[in-house]
Amino acid sequence: MATKINDAWKKLFEKYDILNKVKQNTMFEISAEQIKEFREPRLMTKFDSSFDLPELFEKNNLSILPISSNKYIISSNKIFNKLSITSDNCNTYTYKIPPYIESINANNITSESIALNCAYICGILADFIGDEDLVPTVSGKMGSDNFKFKIDNVITASKDEIEVNNSRIEIDGAYEGINYLTIIEAKRKITDDFIIRQLYYPFRALSKKIDKAIKLIYLVYTNGVFSLFEYTFEDADDYNSIKLLKQANYTIEDFELNIQTLTQLIESSKIIKEPDLPFPQANSFERVINLCELLNSSNLEKENVTEIYNFDSRQTDYYVNACRYLGLVEQNGEIRLTKLGQKIINASFSKRHLLLIQQILKHEVFNKVLSFSLENGRILGKENIVNIMKISNLYNIKSEETYMRRASTIKHWINWILSLLKE
Repeated sequence: MATKINDAWKKLFEKYDILNKVKQNTMFEISAEQIKEFREPRLMTKFDSSFDLPELFEKNNLSILPISSNKYIISSNKIFNKLSITSDNCNTYTYKIPPYIESINANNITSESIALNCAYICGILADFIGDEDLVPTVSGKMGSDNFKFKIDNVITASKDEIEVNNSRIEIDGAYEGINYLTIIEAKRKITDDFIIRQLYYPFRALSKKIDKAIKLIYLVYTNGVFSLFEYTFEDADDYNSIKLLKQANYTIEDFELNIQTLTQLIESSKIIKEPDLPFPQANSFERVINLCELLNSSNLEKENVTEIYNFDSRQTDYYVNACRYLGLVEQNGEIRLTKLGQKIINASFSKRHLLLIQQILKHEVFNKVLSFSLENGRILGKENIVNIMKISNLYNIKSEETYMRRASTIKHWINWILSLLKE
């Protein structure tokens, strides 16, 4: 969380004695005018995931929700839902951009709105929703009208009741077909959870206006993959009754990786001397790629990366150093893609994946672990990975505990490669 926002909330908590008020009354109502005394309310209340929360909120199990166009409730409510972006145990389907479409480039999808348009015109949304006659309808900012709901309080272990009176909501996209109206929240960055409000408030607002069933989709686009999650609320009046119904991944470019090609990549790799850099401790290779995609749009300062991913400083170093280890990124004040990084990220997705695999397999330990895993028909356990690490001339690893942590990253990266195999 940005220092300026943390500092502004500290001043607000002190001025209005917010902690004590919440303890006494379970919640505290604060106005946009009060927040604006110290900083713009829009910036002070935009928490898309739990890691966005200011320090005082995180430390004291607090959350904030809008209840009107200019009022908010601070309480100990459970407002986020876990999210897992993975290729494991998830169906992946391939669709194509229609040949007559020239204004969308599969290798240059730079915003949530373009990602949504691409998913729509390719037929991805129609397939996932199960309704071919989709048309885009409402989107953008609007009022929520009035409604009440129940929500979990993590301190009292009971339900609070909140009343919303025409709060502002924003819908990334709504698509109507014969049977359903589908509301979609779209993102381009990977987070571990998301704020339920972005689906719940539009759901409550539009369910009062239409008779059709409403479907709710959370969409994440990264590395050429559209990850779609369909949710429902088992009790429309209960914010926390959210339930995942299904998930699927879609791509817009075929990528065929088989055992023969992978074996050739292993055998043809020219092993390089280990760089004098920290050995990677960044388990999500999808996030490594996602960071490079963001850097392809603009160079970033370390604190920008920390804010974008809601990392702490150490996590930022882990992922930046992982990119440096692979030769994708350089850091000299600003963090920027190397020429190799630009070449890889701007390549077609098929070529991008092959080039990324090649960069990983240039490192002896990854090459050997993948080779032995293919020979054994399953990925090696951490103990065996550590044994390979100890004979691979790695830098900066001294303790068994550190070996095990780094072995976890190796295992996750190898799993990413294996997830690309086509049976």
